[in-house]
Amino acid sequence: MDRNEKILLLQLLLLDIRGNWGWENKSRSLKAQELADELGFEAHAEHIREYREWGEEDGRHFRTSVNNGGYEGMDDWHGLKHTFTDKSDEFKAIAKEYLTFPEYRFDDWKSA
Repeated sequence: MDRNEKILLLQLLLLDIRGNWGWENKSRSLKAQELADELGFEAHAEHIREYREWGEEDGRHFRTSVNNGGYEGMDDWHGLKHTFTDKSDEFKAIAKEYLTFPEYRFDDWKSA
C-alpha cells in the first residue's frame, strides 16, 4: 500500500466513524491512529487520541478541516478516487476488515 492509499484509508476510516459511531469504534480508531502515526500526521494523531480518551462516543469529532485532524479537504492530499477495485490488495483487505459501511465509502463497491 503506497502513501496515497494510506491517506485515503485514513480519510475513509474517519468518515466511517463519523457515519457510524454505534459499534466497532475501538478497532477502527486504533487502525486510524496507526495510520496517522505511520504517515506522520501529528494533528490527526492528536485528534484521534482525544476522541479515544473522550470515550469514542461521537463520530462528529472528525467533521473538521484536514489541518485540524479531520477528513474535510483530505482528497487534495491523496488525489485518489474513492474506488475500491483499483486499489492494492493490502488496502482492500484493511478496508474490508475495518469499514462498517464500505458501500457508502466507495463509488464502485457494488462491483467489488
